[in-house]
Amino acid sequence: MIPVTLIYETDFVKIEENRDFKYIQINWLKQPSSVLFREETQKLVDYALIHDFNKSLFDVRKRDYLEVSDQNWLVRDIFPLFHNRHIKIAYLVNSVGLEIMDTFRIHDSVFNNPALKHNVHIEIFLDLADALEWLVGTEII
Repeated sequence: MIPVTLIYETDFVKIEENRDFKYIQINWLKQPSSVLFREETQKLVDYALIHDFNKSLFDVRKRDYLEVSDQNWLVRDIFPLFHNRHIKIAYLVNSVGLEIMDTFRIHDSVFNNPALKHNVHIEIFLDLADALEWLVGTEII
């Protein structure tokens, strides 16, 4: 596991970091409204940009779904903010999340976008250890 420090927590989201690994971990604790999702995501992105994070784990196992408009917002407005950086994003989902497929739609939207696909890399995992290995390597798991 990556040692992390808590930097922010509400009833909906818990955010932890490890600056040595340029790593940020976001745990959605329950389903947010669209407005709340965008507000919290914008705060997170601003923080990640300031601190030059390039590896993110989004644990969405307790989040039910993400509205299509919010998926589009991520691809259209948020991911382009990282245009001059190479970032890796791991989504940790459960079997229900696989059925809903919102993270797959985000993955495919980035992969099929020529402006994003070379510097925004997204993968989807059912297992935390697999996600961390992909993000930072095996030396710390």
